[in-house]
Amino acid sequence: MSNSGAVTKDLGQFKTLLPPSNSPFSSVSVLTHGFTLLPGQGGIPDSFYEVADSIAKTGNDGLILRYEKPTGSWIPIDKNGGVLTTLTGGLQPTDTNYFRTLTSNIQAKYVNQNKSLVLLPEWSLDRESVIPDVGFSEGAADALFASMVQLDLALGGGVGEYQGNQLKRLYDSQGKLIRQQGNLFNSPLHFMGFSRGTVVNSEIVQRLGTFFPQAGGTSMANRDLQMTTIDPHDFYQPSLNLQLPGFISTNFSDFYEPKVQVWNNVTFADNYYQTVANPNDGTATPNGRALGQLPQEELNKNPKPAGLNFPKTNGDPLGKADRDILLGTRNEEPGRINSRIGFTKDDDIGGTHKRAWTWYAGTVDLDLDQVKTQYPHASNPNVPESINDQLGERDANQWFDPNFPAAKPWYDNASGEGISEGWFYSVLGGGKEQRQYSPTGRVPVSFDNTLSAGMRGDYAVPTLFNGNFDQYIPNRSGAEEFGRNAISREIPGWSFHNSATSTLVAPTNNLVNWSTIDSLKQRSLRRNDEIPGTSYLERMGIDRDDPNFSNYALKLNGGDSITHNRFVVPDWGALRLNIHVPQAAANRDNKLKVTLKDVASGEEITETILLNEANFLTGTLDSFYNNELEKDAARKLGYATRGFETFNVFDTFYEGLAQQKELAKFRGKTATLKFELEGSDVVYLDDVFFKSSSLKFGEPKPKNGSSPARYSGAAYDGNLYKDNLLLEKPQYTLSYNGTGNIPNWASFQINKSSIYLAGEENPSKRGFTNDRSLPPDFYQVTNTDYSGRDPYVAGHQTPIASRTITLKDNKAVNMMSNIVPQHKKNNKPIWEEIENYAQDFVKAGREVYVITGSHKIKQKDGQDEVLSPKKPEKNQAIKIPENLWKVMLVLDRPNAVVTDTTTKIYAVGFYVANDLPTEKEDRWRQNWTELNKEDRIVWSLKEIEDELGYDLFDNLPFNIKQALQNNRLIFPLGAKLDSDDWDNFRPNPLP
Repeated sequence: MSNSGAVTKDLGQFKTLLPPSNSPFSSVSVLTHGFTLLPGQGGIPDSFYEVADSIAKTGNDGLILRYEKPTGSWIPIDKNGGVLTTLTGGLQPTDTNYFRTLTSNIQAKYVNQNKSLVLLPEWSLDRESVIPDVGFSEGAADALFASMVQLDLALGGGVGEYQGNQLKRLYDSQGKLIRQQGNLFNSPLHFMGFSRGTVVNSEIVQRLGTFFPQAGGTSMANRDLQMTTIDPHDFYQPSLNLQLPGFISTNFSDFYEPKVQVWNNVTFADNYYQTVANPNDGTATPNGRALGQLPQEELNKNPKPAGLNFPKTNGDPLGKADRDILLGTRNEEPGRINSRIGFTKDDDIGGTHKRAWTWYAGTVDLDLDQVKTQYPHASNPNVPESINDQLGERDANQWFDPNFPAAKPWYDNASGEGISEGWFYSVLGGGKEQRQYSPTGRVPVSFDNTLSAGMRGDYAVPTLFNGNFDQYIPNRSGAEEFGRNAISREIPGWSFHNSATSTLVAPTNNLVNWSTIDSLKQRSLRRNDEIPGTSYLERMGIDRDDPNFSNYALKLNGGDSITHNRFVVPDWGALRLNIHVPQAAANRDNKLKVTLKDVASGEEITETILLNEANFLTGTLDSFYNNELEKDAARKLGYATRGFETFNVFDTFYEGLAQQKELAKFRGKTATLKFELEGSDVVYLDDVFFKSSSLKFGEPKPKNGSSPARYSGAAYDGNLYKDNLLLEKPQYTLSYNGTGNIPNWASFQINKSSIYLAGEENPSKRGFTNDRSLPPDFYQVTNTDYSGRDPYVAGHQTPIASRTITLKDNKAVNMMSNIVPQHKKNNKPIWEEIENYAQDFVKAGREVYVITGSHKIKQKDGQDEVLSPKKPEKNQAIKIPENLWKVMLVLDRPNAVVTDTTTKIYAVGFYVANDLPTEKEDRWRQNWTELNKEDRIVWSLKEIEDELGYDLFDNLPFNIKQALQNNRLIFPLGAKLDSDDWDNFRPNPLP
């Protein structure tokens, strides 16, 4: 300042040195764009390239990789988007050795050299980010996560434990898939998302927390996973029901997004947002929000969506950001007094929304004075947006608000620059040690934040995203439906990220609501008369005339194919799918081919389902697990002509096949899944997931931390799971003990689609068969092994009475792997009465999940008591259980969704000596109130768990299991389980 008072400014540049890093990359930054109507080069806004370049330069001239959606590969680029051919060797992403060449060069030139890595996801091309429907943000996240896993594996990661080139074991001693993180996930991770890109990042982070809880470092002690959200927009805003000139009239007010969460694997969460727009006025400006808190318009939804039941502690929602900065808001809103310049008035075209990103960009690089946001609602998206700091238009007149002249400076510090703001708190920003943390707890990654219960998959992170085809907003107006389809007819999870191998021209045309499928409405006949209540829809408790009902399936016509996006193959569990084939389309030799392909290696396995009905009655009879498709009942139709029937593919041993189609070599890797219909007819496909549906509420897990049941197709002597072998069948799931030649436990679910109803023919026949799906050298128990063993008989774990809908199901439960030696007086009447107790709930329209098993082995002269071998062959002795147990979980209706607010739910257990019944067994319906468990066979869930050393139904919401675990109430005979008695029951533990 001169004597006259004149001020002279001298501007210069400085650069701080990056502190040394012990991580493979000094930091891995993920910059994810949001709603992008008019995408630039490669689908990514120019400003993201600018910010990525700034971060890369800060990280010792690090590397930028752009995601390529068609192939799932990563492209090394410069700040202008040009490909760095020195890293690709001039190869194209479609070339065989492209990915190996790229990652080898990255390892050599960037890893362990204190350099940063920046990933630029893309989900805007083909209008993906603007489709006004649910599922596309999570679908993008699911595919991006899969490509990140593939990149991490190529950068030193691995699955399984090897001895040389031979896989030694796939799971650790706790039954967890053995994963070695690569250099990507072993580095600090920083996710930065803008607008709807915050949803994409949140879903990626949830998946990381589920499968890679240590991601962000080499141990839980040194990891850092930061999630930065910039104007997160994941909620209903009525004003965004827009008419866009020159484009289309459509509704962007609600994408039914899964809400952004601060998951419990996030080490630091910072959020920067504005709420300038009036959400109920005619504005095209989206608002952001504070994390852990939703706008009133979202909270006013009635009924309240399941995904809004956020986990709480002491009544307060979990998941608040550690740093939650409101940049500005509208008049008469809390925080208005602290609004910053440029964040006080709405220009109605998205100005303040895009400005939030610009504000953050100015904290990444103090040398930036403007960025090209390319936000679609701006009047001219190619005009750069100024950064309101010393180098930018700090006194921009267009931002001046005469109604609020006292707006605060852009940056809350004396310098006027973005120092100590925004990006400063990242590992590369230098301010990590200045972080302050919210006292509010994080949200468990097991929380299902899918907004609508009807759109949920099988788990919070689905084993296959949108495998049930229900990520689709139902009941839209005709104009909204037209608008949606005019933008795109693609299906989330099955489009854009799958190399475009599907043949469906307009996939949404193939989505069919169950209630419109005529063959699901057909009832059983008795002497040409319909039997009320016997159609599939009626059995499932569905009113076909209910206008609010929605449950979608995918219709495939002859020659059609569809491929799921790239995904990470789950740690365990068979691949299952439900199919329905109308009777007129059955028995015409049509085939449904299922192909799983490893993206990295190109290896494929294929299974075929023959759409003919299984034959058990005339001529050459079918059998289970026959390696000839035409004779294999497991790969032919049973109930599928009347409703949806479950089929399991892969992870089943077929004697005589040269190569078993096992999932072991695909576990934890990135793959695609393709369905092709060969023939000229139709099939309906639904519920494509991994893991048996009977284990929906959790597999039995040993409390001592040892491994739960897992599948291995290895021969008996080398099979690590020979005494805890997971056998998943469509009708039930077993943990099989190959030493005792009996199941440890069985799980199954029952509803009216599992059993014959009054007036229908009972197809059941008691004809036992050996289980040919057991791996090599396991003894296959036969019916002869149980003949003449008085007082013991063949006792079913999954009972015949629970699978009486078809002869195929009946045959399946009569496999000897489902049988234990049971005292004949225990088998009937006691155990039969308990089985019928479960059936009573089913006949009343409920759905029952059952886990049943044996506990301890009877002893004689200090030795295990057995049914001695009838032939002197290896492993033929069948051990005799000392006790039998059963737990049942009863839901209000089939496919009911259980949340932490569910009230119509019931659980109880039974523990019975495998011997002659006594008075306590005979009077089990009356003596359940006895205090001592020794005086009753009705036990609570907790008593069963404590006795067995298992955790059961552990996927139930914590508070629901707490409420159920001590219950042992038994409904009396004649109880109104279809009305009053059931409606009046509430989980209420006995003292």
